[in-house]
Amino acid sequence: MPFDPLYLAAGLGALCLLLAVVTLSLQRRLSLQRAELSLLDERLSQAVMAQEGLGAQLETSRQEQADLHEARAALQAEAAVLRRETNGCRLSAWKPAKPLMTCRPSAMLSKPSSARLAPLTLGLQPN
Repeated sequence: MPFDPLYLAAGLGALCLLLAVVTLSLQRRLSLQRAELSLLDERLSQAVMAQEGLGAQLETSRQEQADLHEARAALQAEAAVLRRETNGCRLSAWKPAKPLMTCRPSAMLSKPSSARLAPLTLGLQPN
């Protein structure tokens, strides 16, 4: 069976055209994938920067929390000392004082207003 060179050239031309279309299609897909990869790389770099920033904020917050915890412990220790000092001072060591105001109706009429009231005392006096 003889080969006609014209049919052979037409077949090879169609095959080359088909290969050109496939090559262009693959080239287009490759450029789209590169663009997508570039976008994903940019997003990744932004996410890494955000993660580093959040990590720094977290570390700062942890340090502040530790400082607050230490301050709270110091205040609790101081409050415990004050409670011990206050509990050491018993109310049984104190006796009731005289009334705050002594007033007799007859004395109020005869004395000037500054002499009517006895000196004020606190409610409790030491023994």
